[in-house]
Amino acid sequence: MTTTLSGPVRVRFAPSPTGNLHVGGARTAIYNELLVKSLGGAFILRIEDTDRERSDDAKTRQIIDAMHWLGISVDEGPFLQSERYARHSERAAELLSKGLAYRDFRSSEAIEEVRKRAHAEGVTLKSLAPEPTAEETERRLAAGDPSVVRFRMPEEEIVVHDLVRGDVSFPAEVHEDLVILRADGSPTYHLSVVCDDIDMAVDLVLRGEDHLSNTPKHIALFRALGATVPRFGHLPLILGADKKRLSKRTGATSVEEFQSQGILPQALYNYLVLLGWSPGDDREVMTKDEIVAAFTAARLGGSASVFDVDKLAWMNTQYMVNLSDDEFMPQAKTFLPAVGLAAEANSERMARALTLHRVRSANLVELAEQVGIYFSDEVEFDETLSRKYLRKDENLVSHLTELSRRFATSDFTVDALDGVLRALAEEVGVGAGALIHPTRMALSGSKSGPPLFDLVALMGSERTEARMAQYGEYLAALPPEAEG
Repeated sequence: MTTTLSGPVRVRFAPSPTGNLHVGGARTAIYNELLVKSLGGAFILRIEDTDRERSDDAKTRQIIDAMHWLGISVDEGPFLQSERYARHSERAAELLSKGLAYRDFRSSEAIEEVRKRAHAEGVTLKSLAPEPTAEETERRLAAGDPSVVRFRMPEEEIVVHDLVRGDVSFPAEVHEDLVILRADGSPTYHLSVVCDDIDMAVDLVLRGEDHLSNTPKHIALFRALGATVPRFGHLPLILGADKKRLSKRTGATSVEEFQSQGILPQALYNYLVLLGWSPGDDREVMTKDEIVAAFTAARLGGSASVFDVDKLAWMNTQYMVNLSDDEFMPQAKTFLPAVGLAAEANSERMARALTLHRVRSANLVELAEQVGIYFSDEVEFDETLSRKYLRKDENLVSHLTELSRRFATSDFTVDALDGVLRALAEEVGVGAGALIHPTRMALSGSKSGPPLFDLVALMGSERTEARMAQYGEYLAALPPEAEG
């Protein structure tokens, strides 16, 4: 930011419930939360549902749930803007009574025609669209003619002292009188947002730069309503890999999508914080407490950031490894029902499996899939690798049978199982790898995974014996390889 802030502050996050919580909106909410945590004050959540045709109560709940999942806490709200229509209409009437707004009886088609003419002639819309006289207004209202209420924009330059972008000037000729009440009497976004910011004593508005063109309109409304103009800051866009505005065309865009992909909320929060802010040093993986301690509004940047899914995936692996069990396990278990493991979620074996595999998984979806091997009765074997193992040890089936017998009489500890296998390998004159790799295939159907003896110990004696017998039968039943 170009301006140093002091607190306390009253800030708000005001999403529209017309879709899931976009990561850009989530980042805005995070920065507002951090402003309050660093400066003191209050963070308000306001749902801007003035567009009733597109607003959805279910989407409101999804937005709130997504914020809660991310760990974003608010001090006041959520407030529904639609519940304040009477107040918005009252302020519109006030502007009308002061001569700062007027009735417009023109059709949308007529207004569009005037707008085209104004653009073609390079003049302001006002010069081609005179306001109706008081007499005409009274006559048409009495006749029941439909009308909107327009706020009369001042014919002067308006400068936005933007905390992120610096001063941004909007000359008088770009101002168009804006509709504040629709023909049905419902308030528009511009009136509602300003009225609510005034009544909720918001003194700092930090939002996306797509709202920058609205800000001179809002400044004019604040002044017309006799209120102190809050400070404004507009955050740059988040771009996709194609350097265009992040959209579904280039991948996931909503918080819920990343949640469903098994990304940890702490990782996504951390990553979003760094899309436009830095702690001033080389740190990247930071706990929320560390972020709060380092956060200063002055380090918010004005350049667009590219959403790098690979970087997010890397950050997620850091949290997969380093989160405490108390934070990690409840989140990991939410993905178990999808792979049929709900009944095993709280077993000791599941806890051990999650611990063993969490450091080898990129996300919670992958983790849930990996731990399934300890609870399934069937496993698929790789024929190509199995034939490779047989070529290295023509007596592999008998060796695995003997290894299984010895495992069954051994302590099922990592060290004891390791000793059993290596002793047998030495006795039959093969390298330990000639038994290690086939044993892993027998137990997991894979050539890779956690250390073999951790795998065997966790699999348990009974399941290990059954899997190795199944694999021995599979190997014995393989048809001979074709010659040549």
